[in-house]
Amino acid sequence: ALGYRTWLFDLAQRVANASREGGFLGIGGDAVDAREQGLLDALKTALEL
Repeated sequence: ALGYRTWLFDLAQRVANASREGGFLGIGGDAVDAREQGLLDALKTALEL
């Protein structure tokens, strides 16, 4: 069960990091914005990781 939860969280992190937010013409910006980070934090708590 731990392996599945870890895999699921890793997948969510990869999706969140798939594109940058903000910046100009792909320069600068953040890999994960505040809303995405909040979701990742909540998911990590829910999955008890």
